[in-house]
Amino acid sequence: MKKHIITSICIAVLTAVNLVAQTTPSIAQQDDGTVTLPASKAVLNIVSDHSQLKYASGDGKDNIDNWGSAKDTVSWTFTVKEPGKFKVTTEISAMKSSNFELVVGDKKVQGTSPATGGWTNFQKTEIKDTLEIPAGTVTLTVKPIADGWNYTNLKSIKLTLAK
Repeated sequence: MKKHIITSICIAVLTAVNLVAQTTPSIAQQDDGTVTLPASKAVLNIVSDHSQLKYASGDGKDNIDNWGSAKDTVSWTFTVKEPGKFKVTTEISAMKSSNFELVVGDKKVQGTSPATGGWTNFQKTEIKDTLEIPAGTVTLTVKPIADGWNYTNLKSIKLTLAK
């Protein structure tokens, strides 16, 4: 009986530690004001029953791959020390152009991915408008705009504090 209780306690503690590790942001704003959100640190929010959305690496890939459903979203949680308006640069590839929103709280900006001519032909594209981000722990979510969404691969997002 004691062994069973100790085992149950150990499992509960390990589960709690794992949950804290999953919810504690490992991405933080750098001293120069930038925040880099790599594909490898993204949370894939899969809603579509037939989604092929995944993280892919190797053979020229280190990206969010096969993002075809406009119902699926991708997000990152990170820490901001210096709030303000941020320039947003995406590193993205697509055969056809796609439209999306980047959302932090009630603030959002719209972007368009270029048609890059290949799934691993990533192109850095700066979003026209700046995104206002508060200090603290925040979550940025990329939401496809259903009208005009096509298969897209995303390597990273870079946020640069606008001066």
